[in-house]
Amino acid sequence: MFKTLLIWLFILIFTAGCTGSEHSPEKLRDLYPGNLMQVDEIHITIGATGEKKMYRDPKQIQEWLKSVQDIEFTRSPDQSKKDGFLYAVTLLEGNTAKMSFTTNSVGDTYYVTDAKLVDAIKEIVDKGVSIPAP
Repeated sequence: MFKTLLIWLFILIFTAGCTGSEHSPEKLRDLYPGNLMQVDEIHITIGATGEKKMYRDPKQIQEWLKSVQDIEFTRSPDQSKKDGFLYAVTLLEGNTAKMSFTTNSVGDTYYVTDAKLVDAIKEIVDKGVSIPAP
């Protein structure tokens, strides 16, 4: 009887600990430090080439932000350091960078790459103005 109780107690504690460490997906608008619709400039770096694109057209920026604001960022179970990215995006207000993210990370947190986010970035990259190299 006592062993059975200990086994059940161990199982209960173990499963409670496992579920507590999981994270629910976060939306881009919730990760952004402020009002996402205040962004007035976007810079995107293409990981494969290093080419940088810039966006300043308010209508284009607002349309793109509306299309990506509800994309969910799901934490990757593997949080070990990773190298490289498909795209890196920097969101600016005024001339101040407010948030940067890649297709698989925000800050030091890694996320599962979402195909909808990659597609949305590819779509706007085709319309961007290249930033000349210094």
